Amino acid sequence: EGFRRNSQDIFFQSNLFRRTRTWPEGYPVDHITLEAIYTNQQASETALGQLLDRYFLSRKLPYAIRSRMDKLSSILEDRTEAENGKGNWLSLACGSCRELLTVSGGEERKLWCVDYDLSTLKYAEGLLAGRNIRPSLIRSNALRLISAERNLERFGKLTTIYSPGLFDYLQDEHLTRLLGGLYHSLAPEG
Repeated sequence: EGFRRNSQDIFFQSNLFRRTRTWPEGYPVDHITLEAIYTNQQASETALGQLLDRYFLSRKLPYAIRSRMDKLSSILEDRTEAENGKGNWLSLACGSCRELLTVSGGEERKLWCVDYDLSTLKYAEGLLAGRNIRPSLIRSNALRLISAERNLERFGKLTTIYSPGLFDYLQDEHLTRLLGGLYHSLAPEG
């Protein structure tokens, strides 16, 4: 605790370090922090802040986050090909929906993107504006999707369900119930 307090004046010159230490949106990795990581962009004004940002972005965790997004985009492209541009997709804790930037469109595909953070959904809407992908952006807690019956009523049979990073944060009990509800919401080939 002493190190944190004594190093705060230095580390807080980096917007990225400040955000990861203070959780300004109320949770560890919000869409603003993630966007800086995805785009590998320094977010600070001072020279020291920019150096600290560069150091932050060069670490293994931001590299893994960028790699995870690249892999998810690739998987979704494969799903697009397998489904011939059709399908019924659900993204839980969708964040900025950045993975959809490289996915080809499909007028016959329905896409549901669920996130609890309204500012994140607004950001996603702007990021995807002008693209041929038109997701339904829904403000909801992903944990409310534990009931397959309610999921089927709301979304129909889903062909693809994914999350850019929700499952890391859930306790086993909640994760097990959520995965069960989602599994029973899948179409036979989903």
